[in-house]
Amino acid sequence: MFLKSRSLYWFICLSFLTFLCQSCDNDGNVDRQIGNLPDNIFTVIMGSSSAYGVGASVPSNSWAQMLQKAVDEPVYNLSYPGYTTYKFLPSNVPNFRNISPDSERNIDVALKLSPKIVIFAITTNDIASGYSIDEYLNNLQVMINLCTENNIEFIVTSTLPRDPLPLDKRKALYDLNRKLEEKYSEHYVEIFDWVANPETYTWKQGLSASDFIHPNDSGHMIIYENVLEAYNACKLRIEEKKQEEILSDYK
Repeated sequence: MFLKSRSLYWFICLSFLTFLCQSCDNDGNVDRQIGNLPDNIFTVIMGSSSAYGVGASVPSNSWAQMLQKAVDEPVYNLSYPGYTTYKFLPSNVPNFRNISPDSERNIDVALKLSPKIVIFAITTNDIASGYSIDEYLNNLQVMINLCTENNIEFIVTSTLPRDPLPLDKRKALYDLNRKLEEKYSEHYVEIFDWVANPETYTWKQGLSASDFIHPNDSGHMIIYENVLEAYNACKLRIEEKKQEEILSDYK
């Protein structure tokens, strides 16, 4: 019994150390989201576990890290597993449930980075926690208003399937997407319809991790491809705005 317990202990330790090594950036810093804020950040990602990288076999196969490698501009990831829209709200502003935002990862931090683009990828935790669609939309709009006020472009991804939820909540994730699509139009990125079964609102076969909550490598690839397309369109809008400003200066 002692030998079995000791073997299990060392297995857990080695597994944790492996995860830490995989989560290090090129400078050897664990969890690069935390710490002193860098300069010249072009894009900030604000999301939950899938945006953090959960479900990918290695961090480099997560959609956020693939995006970072694919684009020329610096990307900073403020995402964290389990987070809802409430955790990203501005600090010192009352919210419906009196939930304390994370002052190290919320919209205030994103604004301090002065990015050109913010990607909101807060997928399933609000609905899973029993929060309403209206709560999600209201919280998201608070953050988008701050982006607009600071002349920051934004992208809103759809939710993702979450199989362990009861049918009504799985459908609520789909219904939320229709609201997001209607409200944010060209800023909205559809992912749910690519990865979910339309009848059951569950993951399509071969796209989820073993928990049937997070995307696996194939699922992360689909998210990456759709977000990258939206990212390039977002950059084009930024360039068009610059050109309009230049032309207006000559009038």
